[in-house]
Amino acid sequence: MGSNDPRPLRVFLWIVPRSASTAFTKCMSFVDDTEVWMEPYYMCVMNETFNNPEWGIGIPAADKMRTFGPEQE
Repeated sequence: MGSNDPRPLRVFLWIVPRSASTAFTKCMSFVDDTEVWMEPYYMCVMNETFNNPEWGIGIPAADKMRTFGPEQE
């Protein structure tokens, strides 16, 4: 991609949580014309697990996560 190319330059950085990702994100947030996204694929994971009614059936911890509202007695 040349310097006269109007297309945006995209950089994807995949880092282990709780590592240098926080420092990198903070530094990049000060760069003009830069967008920083945290966990852009998080909702995909949620749709495959927590939001999927067939995921984890019979696993007590998964069943408890799907329970909304006050505790059932």
